[in-house]
Amino acid sequence: MSKSYSIDDISKIILKNIILILVLVVLGMGCLGFYAKHKQTTTYTASREILIGHNLDTVSYKNSQAMADMSMMQTYSELVQDRLVLSKARKELPKKLQKRYSVSDLESAVDAKPRAGEIILDIHAKVGSAKDAALIVNAVTDATKQELPKIKAGIGQIQPLSKAYASDVKSQTSPSAKKYAILGFALGALAGMVIAFVRTTFKHLVK
Repeated sequence: MSKSYSIDDISKIILKNIILILVLVVLGMGCLGFYAKHKQTTTYTASREILIGHNLDTVSYKNSQAMADMSMMQTYSELVQDRLVLSKARKELPKKLQKRYSVSDLESAVDAKPRAGEIILDIHAKVGSAKDAALIVNAVTDATKQELPKIKAGIGQIQPLSKAYASDVKSQTSPSAKKYAILGFALGALAGMVIAFVRTTFKHLVK
């Protein structure tokens, strides 16, 4: 014979399940939020632009020269990241930073990308210090200006644009504590609903 439940009984069952879900939600958000905070690291990316190309006022076939310069930008971006350039860049750094960063470290930290349809390279340095990032990207840019003409004949003019400063550096913190907290909320709510359903089913409905 099945047991009958009053409105009061049903309300108590629902209340207990809601409390269970809320407890697991709080635990999920707290645990994953704490985990994210504990694992968080902040990286800083400094950027600098460099213009590489020929003076079109001095050539007869301006369009052809402009297209030729743009077609070489990908090659130049790869040369910027070459060990020869980065070794020179490391020597341009203050002694303190030379001890902190090896050439291999600079290889991991530095990247250069050409802008589509332009003769400008965007050089980036990504490390754990805003000041270091700015110093590194400036050193790489200076080394690029010095070393690229030695590597690639007929490269044209190399004109670094505005220097990078620590105050202009972009920062990124990961993992996101907010995203982990939201994930904890979802997992806690899901676990709570599953446990509440199973407990209610076997305790009150299955006889």
